[in-house]
Amino acid sequence: MSQSPNVVAECGIDLPSSAPQVRVTAGCGSAGQKTWNLRRPITLVGSKRPAHIVLHDSDISVAHCAIVNTGKDVLLFDLHTSSGTFCNKDRVELAALKDGDVITIGETKIQVAIHMPENAADDSGCGAEFVEPTRFRNPVTLSLIHTDKLWTIENAAVLIGRHEQAAVRLDNQDVSTRHAILFRFGDGPAVYDLGGRTGVWINGQRCEIGELADGDRLTIGPFGLGVSAPDRKPSSAQGNTSESRLRQIGSRPPPASGISAGLAAGQARTTPTNQAMGTPVSAANLRDAGELKPEALHDNISDAWQRLNQWRTQLQRDANQIGERQDDLATREAELEARDAALRGQLHDITRFNEQLAKKESDQAALTARTQADADAVGALTKAASEREADLQRRIEEVTRRENALAQRWSRLQSNTCPHCRKPINVGSASVAEPG
Repeated sequence: MSQSPNVVAECGIDLPSSAPQVRVTAGCGSAGQKTWNLRRPITLVGSKRPAHIVLHDSDISVAHCAIVNTGKDVLLFDLHTSSGTFCNKDRVELAALKDGDVITIGETKIQVAIHMPENAADDSGCGAEFVEPTRFRNPVTLSLIHTDKLWTIENAAVLIGRHEQAAVRLDNQDVSTRHAILFRFGDGPAVYDLGGRTGVWINGQRCEIGELADGDRLTIGPFGLGVSAPDRKPSSAQGNTSESRLRQIGSRPPPASGISAGLAAGQARTTPTNQAMGTPVSAANLRDAGELKPEALHDNISDAWQRLNQWRTQLQRDANQIGERQDDLATREAELEARDAALRGQLHDITRFNEQLAKKESDQAALTARTQADADAVGALTKAASEREADLQRRIEEVTRRENALAQRWSRLQSNTCPHCRKPINVGSASVAEPG
């Protein structure tokens, strides 16, 4: 089987108009808030590309989890990570999401908003059979070709790869640890390439994402897997090639050219038409009639070969240009990632500065409160001291008044005589004569 690495199929799955419309918001209410509208069946969340939602957190794996839109339900699938994926504080491996759910990955919280379009079918009272969102209606079977090994898939999303907990474990160095996701889309299975080195191939055609039908062959690394999907039988128009389910990018369809085209053109120019029958005359008849000219055929072959070389040169030139553009895009992507990392680092520094500023403001407010309390205490002490000073002044005035009164009485005593003997009272410094 030819597997050209330059031929990669584009997303061959389009969400129907009745599919749930999903929008997720990370860091809601913060300066780094970011919102994504999920318009693809698989949205990969991780810390690096090729994840569609890149979250810079040391606890988040490169490919951490996937949000799966089956066209009818929205699922959250953890890719068997060590730190886990949480939905509304509960750790989950595979769970159906509802509007308003909160996904926690590392320290990042992601708010989920789900809207059902107006043209979505209303199952209320219609008697439709209930289908568990996290499981296939009928199990899908993968069988390892030329062996008796097979896997029966019941969950609506499983991991394929070399991981020990992968539902379909393929132990080979050409298979990545987390290589692909097999998931339910509509009623049947589909596969999504997680960026494995050897890619994912459906019926010999490499693709990023594609639906699987009953009888398809899925190739991952050196392993060929037969698909048994009871709910998706291949139509007669599709057969088992799945070409209508995969669209090519990275290569253009070859023009109707080459030596065979040149021969056809030469025959169109050199082969006459049987006017009587209205049909071209065969080359054998022309050779028998001697009308076939080797020189004209040689010229036609030369022209066809020249055109083939021109097309080859043009294709090589286009391939070189595409390679240069891819290198330029890779460089720009690296620059954008570096700028994004720098901006996130600056945002982190600003957030820390704001936290430190808020702490300093809190400390300043506490210091101001303590200073005000001390000022109130000093005011109270000052008031008490003033009252004590006023009381002391009153007491001094009272003592002064009493001293003056005593001085007056002393003066009268010195000038008075004894009322009994009528002798002057002699008041000395040493003794006072007692009245006789």
